[in-house]
Amino acid sequence: LDASKCHGVLSADALAPIKELQMRLQMAQQDAAPADHQEFLGEFYVQVHAACAEAQRAELGAAFRLGSALENMLKKLLEHPNSWTPSTVQATAMALELLLDLGRTGANPDLAYPPIQILVVDDDPVARRAISGSLQLAFGRPDSVESGEAALRLAKEKSFDLIFLDVRMAGIDGFTACSRIHETRRNRHTPVVFVTSYDDLDSHTKAAAAGGWGFIPKQVMASQIKLVALSFILHSRLGRQIPALEASASLTGNDPESASPAPVSHETTSLGFFAWATPPVSSKGG
Repeated sequence: LDASKCHGVLSADALAPIKELQMRLQMAQQDAAPADHQEFLGEFYVQVHAACAEAQRAELGAAFRLGSALENMLKKLLEHPNSWTPSTVQATAMALELLLDLGRTGANPDLAYPPIQILVVDDDPVARRAISGSLQLAFGRPDSVESGEAALRLAKEKSFDLIFLDVRMAGIDGFTACSRIHETRRNRHTPVVFVTSYDDLDSHTKAAAAGGWGFIPKQVMASQIKLVALSFILHSRLGRQIPALEASASLTGNDPESASPAPVSHETTSLGFFAWATPPVSSKGG
C-alpha cells in the first residue's frame, strides 16, 4: 500500500476548532507577550490533542505525527511561557496550516522512504550536539559538521532534505556556505534554516540574500527544532516548497506577502516562514 495515498479525512467537526484557532493565532502573532497567551495556549493544546486522536482514528499517520510534534511544543510553551516568541508562534502557525491541509485532503506522505537526510552545521560542539540530539529520535541520526567548508564538501556528495546552519563560524560564514550549497547539483533547492544568536536586521537581510528559508534564534527548544524539521520534510514529500525569505521583509514579520517563492516547486504553500520578529537574545555563540 502506497503510504502517500489517502486513507481518510478529518471530519468537519474535527477541523472546525482548528480553523478557529488558526484565526486566533494570526492575531496572536502581533503580540508575543508570554503572560497574555497562557489561556490560549491551553485551549490550543487541548484542540490539537483532540485532532491527533482523530487523525489516529482516520489512519492518517503523517497528520498524527505532525499533530503530536505540535502538541509537544505547545506543552513546553505552557511550561515555559517565556519561550512564546514570534519564532515559536510562526513555527506553530506553519505546522497548524499543514495539519489542516493533511486533515482536509487525507494526504499521508511516506516519511520512511526515502530515508530522511538532515545536516546540522555549527562550530560550537555543544550546540551541534543539542540540535542533532533533538533530531535523532524523530528522524534518525543527522549528519553534523563543524564548519561551512565541511558542509559544502558534504553537500557536493549527498542530497539533504533540510539543513540547519549556524551563521558565525571560522572560515566561511553561514551565509556564504548557504549560497555555495545552493550552487551544488545535489542541494540546489534544499531548504536551509539558520539557527543563530544574531537577530539584527543586517543578519536577516543577509540570510534572505543567501537563499535561506528560515531564521531561528538560539537558544532553541528541542521540540521546536523537531516541529520545524517535520513541517519542512512533509511539505517536501507532498511536492511543495515553503517560500524562501525575502530581503525586503519588514521587521514586524506580519506581512503575509513578505516571502517569495522558491525557484522550483510543484505547489507552493501560501505560508511564509518565520524570520523577522524575534526578541533580543544573547550575542554569545553563532
